[in-house]
Amino acid sequence: MNQASPGKILMLYDRARSGERLFLEALRIAAEKHCVLYIVGACESAPKSSTPGWAPLPSDRVADDLINMSRMAQSHGLMIDGCVLAEPSAEQLRGVLQQQVITRIVRMRPGSRESVEQRWGRALEQAAHALGLPLVDVDPTATAT
Repeated sequence: MNQASPGKILMLYDRARSGERLFLEALRIAAEKHCVLYIVGACESAPKSSTPGWAPLPSDRVADDLINMSRMAQSHGLMIDGCVLAEPSAEQLRGVLQQQVITRIVRMRPGSRESVEQRWGRALEQAAHALGLPLVDVDPTATAT
């Protein structure tokens, strides 16, 4: 019998201090729902004056973090997938939400000092609302389970 896919859960990650807390909570929810966690690594565009080899590009740092998160998830028998977007717009995020069959979005509670999506959260919220996707808010003061 062919069962319908449970979809994927999405989180936005931008290397903020609360990113680990958000990742752990999103991973917990993905395990509970038996679905894949899809992480959009958001970063600034590369500086125009950057010299190759001088310092890691923002996208390289985010990509390295995503690889480490994937290893951690695999060690717990869970799967994650993801992509890196430079300064994602609502349109880009809406495209990811549709293409990846995202069924819910996990984010830090808006307005919290810890909000991971401070810079790109508005674009994510617009994309989610346009598609009617639920937003699950994580309390930054709660302890990880």
